[in-house]
Amino acid sequence: MEKVKISQYNVYIDEVIQDYDFYFDSINQSNRLFVITDETVFNLYQSTFLSKTKREVFWFILEPGDKSKNVDNLLKISRFLFDKDFKRNDIITSFGGGMVNDITGMAASLYYRGVNLIHIPTSLIGQVDSSIGGKTGVNFDYCKNVLGTFYDPRLVLIETNYLKTLPKREITNGLGELIKAGFIGDEKIIKTIEKTKDAYLNPKLIKRAIELKKNFVESDYYDRGARHVLNLGHTFGHAIESASNFNISHGEAVIMGMIKALEIGESFGLTKPSTLKRLKDLLVEIDFELPNVEYKDYQNFLQKDKKSFEEGIKLTVLEDIGEPAIVEISWEKLNELAHKKE
Repeated sequence: MEKVKISQYNVYIDEVIQDYDFYFDSINQSNRLFVITDETVFNLYQSTFLSKTKREVFWFILEPGDKSKNVDNLLKISRFLFDKDFKRNDIITSFGGGMVNDITGMAASLYYRGVNLIHIPTSLIGQVDSSIGGKTGVNFDYCKNVLGTFYDPRLVLIETNYLKTLPKREITNGLGELIKAGFIGDEKIIKTIEKTKDAYLNPKLIKRAIELKKNFVESDYYDRGARHVLNLGHTFGHAIESASNFNISHGEAVIMGMIKALEIGESFGLTKPSTLKRLKDLLVEIDFELPNVEYKDYQNFLQKDKKSFEEGIKLTVLEDIGEPAIVEISWEKLNELAHKKE
């Protein structure tokens, strides 16, 4: 069992966790769990989940995919809690991937101004990113994470065994965030992925990515400075996701965004060419084919990014692996460089 302590909550990581109640009891003795999941995870793991708890479980099931991360479903979850007479000593649990973690976290932060929240992420992206750090959110008017809050879970339980049923595309989705973690601050993550095809199944590797994110989160919880480094690839990535109507996954879009950010970093003379080459070589190793998306397709969505301002946008780039930098770039210069690289 691996353990990471973040602020006021613990993250437990193992291949298989047999008894959830052992950990739930550390929060309270309520006999009721309100579990938010999606159809895919429910069909695969309903019986597995029920075998790990003796508590009464109430299920709310979403359609899979980021399109479900919207205000309508946020209100439906609130209605579900209200109609089932959810009490403040009960527990709301996200059981699924990044979309489920994000919308459940936001529902928990809003209901009664904050209730007991547990994340049990079943996807790679959920385990290394969305269940960690306290960010919640839903999409609005086709734009990524326009609405959101900061709200910590009481507990995160990670079982790498759930990753064994992920389709290849979902593995790539998670690898996008895992690779980003390696490039911004832990080269050993990159080396491990380069060497071992199924490295993501290793609890110790998951732990490394979480510990890296922990350092940024604890130094800048509300994302006003140092935490911006975690946005490598996300400025372009969120715009690409939105422009594709979320048909391109978050992790895929982050990979594309990293390439674009490093290309621009090279144009500024900041990024070593070997850094971008290392990334592209790694993408060959994980069999990732870049979707055909042009800058003009997602250009307008950049204007809605939370890091944008009237004259331009803040962009995370790398000088080298483990050497991130934040640059401010005007819209005119960004458009010139982005078009030039296509």
